[in-house]
Amino acid sequence: MGVLDYETHSISDLFLEKGNIVALVVYTILFMAVAYTGLWLWTQAKAVFKTTSSK
Repeated sequence: MGVLDYETHSISDLFLEKGNIVALVVYTILFMAVAYTGLWLWTQAKAVFKTTSSK
């Protein structure tokens, strides 16, 4: 990957190079998985607190 390339000064330059499209896809999937997990945990906690407080 191009992380060790000292001439790359920005994240956008790193990911927009043609050879790094695989890294862009992998990091996008990783970010979406973390975001979905956080959203799922938040909705589950909200549902648990709603049922607990109504008792």
